[in-house]
Amino acid sequence: MVGGVMSCPILPSNFIRKKHLGELVVEYEGGIPNLPPRLNAAYKEQMGVWRKANSHDRIAMKNVNVGIRKYIKPMTLDCGSLNLKGKHVLIIDDLMASGSSISSAAEIITKLGGQRGN
Repeated sequence: MVGGVMSCPILPSNFIRKKHLGELVVEYEGGIPNLPPRLNAAYKEQMGVWRKANSHDRIAMKNVNVGIRKYIKPMTLDCGSLNLKGKHVLIIDDLMASGSSISSAAEIITKLGGQRGN
Protein backbone atom coordinates (compact mmCIF):
# COMPACT_ATOMS: atom_id res chain seq x y z
CA MET A 1 0.00 0.00 0.00
CA VAL A 2 2.76 2.45 0.96
CA GLY A 3 4.72 1.70 -2.22
CA GLY A 4 1.63 2.33 -4.33
CA VAL A 5 0.86 5.64 -2.65
CA MET A 6 4.47 6.78 -2.94
CA SER A 7 4.89 5.38 -6.49
CA CYS A 8 7.98 3.45 -5.38
CA PRO A 9 9.19 0.03 -6.48
CA ILE A 10 8.32 -2.73 -4.05
CA LEU A 11 10.67 -5.58 -3.20
CA PRO A 12 9.13 -9.01 -2.80
CA SER A 13 8.23 -9.49 0.85
CA ASN A 14 10.08 -12.80 0.97
CA PHE A 15 13.58 -11.47 0.18
CA ILE A 16 14.22 -11.50 3.93
CA ARG A 17 12.79 -14.11 6.27
CA LYS A 18 12.91 -15.10 9.91
CA LYS A 19 15.35 -17.90 10.66
CA HIS A 20 14.23 -21.37 11.69
CA LEU A 21 15.08 -22.47 15.23
CA GLY A 22 17.36 -25.17 13.80
CA GLU A 23 19.37 -22.47 12.01
CA LEU A 24 19.73 -20.55 15.26
CA VAL A 25 20.94 -23.63 17.13
CA VAL A 26 23.65 -24.17 14.50
CA GLU A 27 24.57 -20.47 14.36
CA TYR A 28 24.82 -19.93 18.11
CA GLU A 29 26.03 -23.40 19.18
CA GLY A 30 29.47 -22.03 19.97
CA GLY A 31 28.13 -18.98 21.78
CA ILE A 32 26.70 -15.57 21.01
CA PRO A 33 29.28 -12.99 19.92
CA ASN A 34 29.82 -10.14 22.40
CA LEU A 35 27.44 -11.65 24.97
CA PRO A 36 28.33 -10.38 28.46
CA PRO A 37 29.30 -13.23 30.82
CA ARG A 38 26.44 -12.30 33.17
CA LEU A 39 24.02 -13.50 30.45
CA ASN A 40 25.59 -16.96 29.95
CA ALA A 41 22.87 -18.68 32.00
CA ALA A 42 20.14 -17.04 29.89
CA TYR A 43 21.98 -18.09 26.72
CA LYS A 44 22.24 -21.72 27.86
CA GLU A 45 18.57 -21.77 28.85
CA GLN A 46 17.54 -20.32 25.46
CA MET A 47 19.63 -22.88 23.58
CA GLY A 48 17.93 -25.65 25.57
CA VAL A 49 14.50 -24.33 24.57
CA TRP A 50 15.51 -24.11 20.89
CA ARG A 51 16.98 -27.62 20.87
CA LYS A 52 13.73 -29.09 22.24
CA ALA A 53 11.51 -27.17 19.82
CA ASN A 54 10.64 -28.11 16.25
CA SER A 55 13.74 -27.10 14.27
CA HIS A 56 11.53 -25.97 11.35
CA ASP A 57 9.62 -23.42 13.45
CA ARG A 58 10.52 -19.80 12.80
CA ILE A 59 11.88 -17.70 15.62
CA ALA A 60 9.47 -15.48 17.55
CA MET A 61 11.57 -12.85 19.32
CA LYS A 62 8.88 -12.43 21.97
CA ASN A 63 9.87 -15.94 23.12
CA VAL A 64 13.57 -15.07 23.46
CA ASN A 65 14.97 -14.08 26.84
CA VAL A 66 14.84 -10.27 27.06
CA GLY A 67 18.47 -10.06 28.20
CA ILE A 68 19.86 -11.73 25.08
CA ARG A 69 17.44 -10.43 22.41
CA LYS A 70 19.71 -7.68 21.15
CA TYR A 71 22.50 -10.20 20.53
CA ILE A 72 20.37 -12.50 18.34
CA LYS A 73 20.11 -11.88 14.58
CA PRO A 74 16.69 -13.38 13.73
CA MET A 75 16.52 -12.48 10.02
CA THR A 76 18.31 -13.83 6.97
CA LEU A 77 18.46 -13.04 3.26
CA ASP A 78 16.32 -15.52 1.35
CA CYS A 79 16.81 -14.68 -2.32
CA GLY A 80 20.49 -15.17 -3.09
CA SER A 81 21.83 -11.74 -3.91
CA LEU A 82 20.12 -8.41 -4.19
CA ASN A 83 21.72 -5.13 -5.22
CA LEU A 84 20.44 -2.23 -3.14
CA LYS A 85 23.51 -0.05 -3.63
CA GLY A 86 22.60 3.59 -3.17
CA LYS A 87 18.89 2.87 -2.75
CA HIS A 88 16.77 3.99 0.15
CA VAL A 89 14.67 1.19 1.61
CA LEU A 90 11.62 1.64 3.80
CA ILE A 91 10.98 -1.29 6.12
CA ILE A 92 7.43 -1.77 7.33
CA ASP A 93 6.69 -4.28 10.05
CA ASP A 94 3.20 -5.24 11.17
CA LEU A 95 4.28 -5.53 14.79
CA MET A 96 7.29 -4.17 16.61
CA ALA A 97 7.81 -5.41 20.14
CA SER A 98 11.54 -5.55 20.84
CA GLY A 99 12.93 -4.09 17.61
CA SER A 100 15.25 -7.09 17.16
CA SER A 101 13.71 -8.31 13.91
CA ILE A 102 13.56 -4.91 12.26
CA SER A 103 17.12 -3.99 13.29
CA SER A 104 18.33 -7.35 11.95
CA ALA A 105 16.52 -6.67 8.64
CA ALA A 106 18.05 -3.17 8.51
CA GLU A 107 21.52 -4.66 9.01
CA ILE A 108 21.00 -7.03 6.07
CA ILE A 109 19.73 -4.20 3.85
CA THR A 110 22.72 -2.04 4.78
CA LYS A 111 25.11 -4.89 3.90
CA LEU A 112 23.39 -5.11 0.52
CA GLY A 113 24.17 -1.44 -0.08
CA GLY A 114 20.91 0.11 1.06
CA GLN A 115 21.21 3.65 2.40
CA ARG A 116 20.03 4.84 5.79
CA GLY A 117 17.69 7.80 5.84
CA ASN A 118 18.15 10.83 8.08
